[in-house]
Amino acid sequence: MNKYHLTLIISYLLFSIIPSHILSSEYSYYLSESIYNLYGARAVGLGGAYTGYYGGTDSLIYNPASSSVITRTGATIGYCRLVDFDMQVFNGASILTFYPYGSLGALFHRSWVDDIELRDNNGNLIDTTDISYNFIHLEYSFLIAEKVSLGGGFNYIFRYFGDEKDEEMIPNIGLLTFPASSPLERGCFLPSFGFSMCISKPYKLRLGMAFDFQFSKFRKMAILSDILITKDFLKPYIGLEVKPHSAVSIRGGLMDKQPIIGFGYSLMQYDISYAFAMRESGQTHLFDVTFYISADRYKKEKMQERYERWTREGRYHMSIGRFDLAIECFLNALDIKPESKEAIALLNTAKVEEYIKNGRDYYSNGDYEKALKSFNDALSIDPDNGRAKGYITTIEEAIKKRAEEERKRKEIQELVDKGRKHLEIGNYHQALRY
Repeated sequence: MNKYHLTLIISYLLFSIIPSHILSSEYSYYLSESIYNLYGARAVGLGGAYTGYYGGTDSLIYNPASSSVITRTGATIGYCRLVDFDMQVFNGASILTFYPYGSLGALFHRSWVDDIELRDNNGNLIDTTDISYNFIHLEYSFLIAEKVSLGGGFNYIFRYFGDEKDEEMIPNIGLLTFPASSPLERGCFLPSFGFSMCISKPYKLRLGMAFDFQFSKFRKMAILSDILITKDFLKPYIGLEVKPHSAVSIRGGLMDKQPIIGFGYSLMQYDISYAFAMRESGQTHLFDVTFYISADRYKKEKMQERYERWTREGRYHMSIGRFDLAIECFLNALDIKPESKEAIALLNTAKVEEYIKNGRDYYSNGDYEKALKSFNDALSIDPDNGRAKGYITTIEEAIKKRAEEERKRKEIQELVDKGRKHLEIGNYHQALRY
């Protein structure tokens, strides 16, 4: 953490926490909590268990430390409708990355209902009015360690009930630990953990964890869970996402004990998400589209990510002696970056090790010709390889020794044959000479 980040933290404490205690509202819990039911089709489709996860603008309101993990600059437009209440919702969000200083995230949420009927206790119509609920969120986050992000932000909320206005500003802080890429492309297990906290009334703490399971290059599953802690209650959230293909996601979760389902479709430049919830209050439909502005940069980052994954996997296979698999990995890396000196050097090293390994096996089995060929192949790549030279010298001596033993064996066999012939004709004295 440098002086620049320290200055930002102090400024954040001064300009968000102090005003937040001035703005208060009797609807504070409703204003600050209902946004989680109406924003982010992916997050809602995962039951709102998003504090320990990252990816897309959905994570903004859950954990202010998440934006620095997202590598793409993009914008999200969303629409939500509560059918039974005839409530409509508009969501807009964006994340801007300022490497290496951090990332800035912003979102705007507006929900409204027109012509609500106000009735007395006897059911008589008194008046009609409009209700609108507006939510503005800003956050800034940065990396404080290689895989640890810290962030802070504030929510400015204002609600109109006819001519009456309630408003509130809630600062929050967050921390997120996310996994380094696994050296294995298949069968990897990637955990991430996060927490976020509102540091003004109503005080709330959200703890979250997520586990990614990578089954193959394109198929994976994520299990997510959150816990919301306040002074009055503790509330769990659970989510599950399955990706049968790299572009398709199937989601489900429990939010406020109500089941939710969702779907997603992703391509290079945009993501589409949908979520449906059947609540006690009625049906809720959410729909989001995210456009990535820096798609070319993202493509380069994805290619670099694939290249690094292949080289990491190749190094792993080399560490366990599977040089044949390492060679395949480094060849895949070279398909992505053909001019990479690193990949070429790693490929040559893996080939040399594979030739030496095969040469040792041939030598142990007594197949000196194949062993010599393997060690000479190693020297063709690395002419100064001392191990290959040493094995070649040993094999040449073994070949000479074998030839000498074979010569002596033939001489002995010739003498035995001559003695047997004299023995057959009864020339015993002559046979004894052999």
